[in-house]
Amino acid sequence: PTAEAEDDLFDTTPSAPAPAATLDDARSVVMRVAQFIGRDVGAKLVAHFGASKLGDVKPEQYGELVARGEALIAEHKATRAA
Repeated sequence: PTAEAEDDLFDTTPSAPAPAATLDDARSVVMRVAQFIGRDVGAKLVAHFGASKLGDVKPEQYGELVARGEALIAEHKATRAA
């Protein structure tokens, strides 16, 4: 996705409450974002939550982080398939 599309995704509020997630879930999605889209996007995802590293993200934010990361991956796959 373009930088503008990434910024839009980071700035939106999910329409539904984020599901509960663990640190392992968050780590997995950040790693997948970094692998499929780019390390810079993975870093931006973490930074969106006011953290410089994943360990600084608050546990109550893991669900939203996972949801946003999954949305980034889905958008990336959709644009590659088009």
